[in-house]
Amino acid sequence: DASKAWMAPIAEVGLSEFPYGSVSKSDNGMMPRKMLMLRLQQMFPNFTKQHKEQDYYRSFAAQNTDDRETMENMLFAQAKMAYYDAYVSERKLAIISEQEKQLQLLIQIAEGRLAYNKASLPNIYKARARLSDLQSMRIKISSKVDQSAAIMNSLMNRQAESPLQVDTAVNLQQQPTDILMIDSIYVKTHRSDIHRITDEIHSMDIKQLVASSMSKPMSNRIIPPAIS
Repeated sequence: DASKAWMAPIAEVGLSEFPYGSVSKSDNGMMPRKMLMLRLQQMFPNFTKQHKEQDYYRSFAAQNTDDRETMENMLFAQAKMAYYDAYVSERKLAIISEQEKQLQLLIQIAEGRLAYNKASLPNIYKARARLSDLQSMRIKISSKVDQSAAIMNSLMNRQAESPLQVDTAVNLQQQPTDILMIDSIYVKTHRSDIHRITDEIHSMDIKQLVASSMSKPMSNRIIPPAIS
C-alpha cells in the first residue's frame, strides 16, 4: 500500500553558539556556551487524498482482469478457427481420397480396354490430368492441416511438430447458436474488451476525486529544538 506511505521524518543535529578556538569571553564578558541542538520534523499526509489514491490504484485490478479475459477470448477464438480449418480440410481430404480411388479405377479400366480399341486415349490423358490436379490439391490441403495443427499445439503449449488428430466424426451443425439471445446486455457482460471501457471510465472518475482532494494542504509538525 504505497499510497498510504508517509514521508520520512527529518532529524537535524547541529551546534549552537559554539566558540572559536581563540575566543575566551563574549562581548558582555561571559564565557561562550557550547550547545548541541536537536530538531525533529514530520510531515503528516492528506489522508483523504491517500484513500482516493488507494481506490484509484485498486481500480486498475479490474482493467488487468479484463485484459486477461480478453486475451483468453482471443486465444480461444484462434484455437476454434484453427480447429475449424483442420476439420474442413480433413473432410476435403477424405473426399479427395475417394475421387482419387475412382479415377485410378477408371484409368485402369480404360487402359485395359485401350488394347482392344474400346477406349479413347485423350480421355485417359484427361483422367490422368485430373488425378494430378487432385494430388496437387491434396498436398495444398495437407499443408493447411499441418499449419492448423501447429497453431493448436502452440496454444496447448506443445511442440509444433507433435501429432494431432482431428475428430471429423463430430457434427458441428448440431451445436447451433441462438442469435436472439445475443443483445446489448449479453455483449456487455460477455465482452471483456467492452467491459474494460467501463472500468477505464470508473478509474478516470476516481482520478478526478484524487485531483480535487489535493486542494487540502498537508500538515507539517515540527518539534521545537532541544538544546543541551
